[in-house]
Amino acid sequence: MSGMDTLPRTMALVREGLELGTHVGAQIYVSLRGETVAHTALGLARPGVPMTTKTVVPWLSAGKPLTAALLGRLWERGLLDLDDPVARHVPEFAQGGKEGITLRHLLTHTSGFEVPGLDWIRLPWAEVMETIFRTPMPEGGVPGRKAAYGAQSGWFVLGEVVRRVVSKDSAEDGDPGQQFARIMRREIFDPVGMKDSWIGLPQKQYEALGDRIAVFYETGAMVDEPRVAAWDTPQRAAAVSPGGGARGPVRELGRFYEMLL
Repeated sequence: MSGMDTLPRTMALVREGLELGTHVGAQIYVSLRGETVAHTALGLARPGVPMTTKTVVPWLSAGKPLTAALLGRLWERGLLDLDDPVARHVPEFAQGGKEGITLRHLLTHTSGFEVPGLDWIRLPWAEVMETIFRTPMPEGGVPGRKAAYGAQSGWFVLGEVVRRVVSKDSAEDGDPGQQFARIMRREIFDPVGMKDSWIGLPQKQYEALGDRIAVFYETGAMVDEPRVAAWDTPQRAAAVSPGGGARGPVRELGRFYEMLL
């Protein structure tokens, strides 16, 4: 089902954006009460390559709910409580006044803590965590006082909690980022049927997908015309980020939300 007839206003807006250069390509998936309403793709995935419904697109922060659901699965099993201090599971986190931050604070962006400019693409997971551990609570920061969007660091902490809690009861070993990716695959992607979704896309898989990989474009007032973002590389795709590294066809992200319903 394309959605051309069922969502005419949406399709018209997307087409207008393509003509204006606001975006270069798009996937649309909508379902209602278990029935597919629209499933289509428009524009380009990368220069000269049409976007299709099977194109693997970056989800960026739309992947944060995946990590939240993963925490929820561990909570259901009694392996953690959402009001646990982070330091109960990751003792090294309780440096620099961060001992009062709970899992719930991180999940709801109310921790009062963030590491600006965290270089999670270049640094291995262990070094990312060391940077987070030694960064103190900012002056005046009080957990639970107010909400402020946390782009990356809090989600790496949640990923580390997941990794440590699961590894207590399993034989998880090897690179910690890949441990988290395997847990996400086992606990969320595979049970939901998200066979084409990734969090940390291995470089060999990136190369094998070829033109099925959509690149991220820079658009808007800062550029004369849309251009491929310099940071959209196989190396970045392979970096595991619990708060921003997921990608796949949007139909599979839709499947995740259908599962929640």
